[in-house]
Amino acid sequence: QSLSRAIALETSVATYHHQLGEVYQRLNQHQEARQELERAIQLDPNLFKPYFELGMSLEELDDQQNALHRYTECIQHNATFLPCYLRLGSLYEDLGYLDQAEQVYQQAMQAVPSGSPELSDVHQRLGTVFQQQGQRDNSVPKLTQAVEEFRAALRLNPASSDALFGLGMTYRSLSNRENARIFLKKFVDTAGSTIPAHYKTAAQMIL
Repeated sequence: QSLSRAIALETSVATYHHQLGEVYQRLNQHQEARQELERAIQLDPNLFKPYFELGMSLEELDDQQNALHRYTECIQHNATFLPCYLRLGSLYEDLGYLDQAEQVYQQAMQAVPSGSPELSDVHQRLGTVFQQQGQRDNSVPKLTQAVEEFRAALRLNPASSDALFGLGMTYRSLSNRENARIFLKKFVDTAGSTIPAHYKTAAQMIL
């Protein structure tokens, strides 16, 4: 209500529309969020976060193609904003565009300082892409690359459940039974309550 009154007094302030779009987004009113965020971009195309948040609302509105476009614009306006790389790569994965997802995560590697803990997520996601590519193409080199990425993720974050699970599953695809057992058991032993139950069940069945 306060932001709407502010906009009524001064309609040309991009940040008011951006902030109102954020509020609508948190209220899960994504059509209204879309309108406000698009207005913010019209008023100030150099802001980068409205592109990112607009992409998220477009995903909720099942407009994935435009979401891809908005995430790409966000990165063009701020090449160091890691959350946008992760959303863009994840959306490409969901749509089955693994090669494009790989490219996005490779670009993200250049956006984050070497050794940063944030890189753990990028390594883990890139490992997942290599794993899927390896299984799709029956490619041992891709699966080997997946192992390298998952291990890189664990060096930065030894508690990464996603990396432990991915590494165990990749070793299984490589018929490395001993390493598959080691990492899947560690995943099962350390997975917290936020890990989906079907992942734990799958790991236990394979063990």
